[in-house]
Amino acid sequence: MCWKGDSGPTNPSGFLPSKKEFYRLARELNDFGLEYHIAGVYDKALLGYQEAVRIRMIALKFESYKLADIADLSDASVKERCKTVRVQREELALNTADQQTQIPPLDLYHRSKSRSTCDHCSVKIEKPIRSATWMDEEESKYIDPAITLYNIGLVYQKSDRPIKATRLFSMALRVLPQASHLPLTALILYSSAQALYQAGDIKHAARDLSQLIHTYSTTAASGTSYPGDIVGLNLASAIALLGRIHFESKDFDHAAELCQEVLRIRTSVLGFHHIDTAVASYNLALALAETGRNCMIKDAIRLVKKSLQVFILHSESSHSKV
Repeated sequence: MCWKGDSGPTNPSGFLPSKKEFYRLARELNDFGLEYHIAGVYDKALLGYQEAVRIRMIALKFESYKLADIADLSDASVKERCKTVRVQREELALNTADQQTQIPPLDLYHRSKSRSTCDHCSVKIEKPIRSATWMDEEESKYIDPAITLYNIGLVYQKSDRPIKATRLFSMALRVLPQASHLPLTALILYSSAQALYQAGDIKHAARDLSQLIHTYSTTAASGTSYPGDIVGLNLASAIALLGRIHFESKDFDHAAELCQEVLRIRTSVLGFHHIDTAVASYNLALALAETGRNCMIKDAIRLVKKSLQVFILHSESSHSKV
């Protein structure tokens, strides 16, 4: 989109928008795209995200004093555009507030000789992220671009274009000061690993998962202000996907070790009667059973019975198929 300049290329610098206004508009555009993203209107979400990227590129030109490239933009036009996007975003959020949330697939392992479409569909794609409005514009100028690039990657991942998604995730990681933003770094790595897994690139998916497990462990040990339960559950999801990779590679002993850790974390955070804990219990049972050892099979049967009870209760209470 473009604006009509108030005074053309001779617009005096005193009437040019500040870089703060550009960053503010880019934030609004990211969050506007996010509302379409949540609503499942991915083409419009992509347009919002892409315009946010373009506005940030303009802001960078402003910082580089390349004023000739933005001389046709006025402070008033940028502020008006920001106000319009905010109103549209708020209206869209109200319209989609009552929209029924789609139940994500359960991360169940499958007994099969090779990967199937069922394995592909069971990957739960992460939700898009809002702009870092808790930071000032200067502090968030590296965070917000990474968030928008990450959200674009999620759109491509949802559109079954995992290779394109991984490129966007890589771009997000390159612009992000990773050492000071470990949780966001880990989240992007997780989605990258998911996309690589969807694309069948198991080796690089395992690489990203190993890196992000280390990142999450560093986050938990650093005593940051991020909620420990959230970090723990994200760590469990990463370990579960790595366990799936080892399970499909028939490395059942290693898969069982990883599943045991997932079960431990989810039991600690969610309790045993939560559906995600039951899924972890079921996956561990499957890995143990595949080892073929009698002692392991007995444990597997016990775990499956417990998981089945939770699945039945969940199905009855939520009226959904498990």
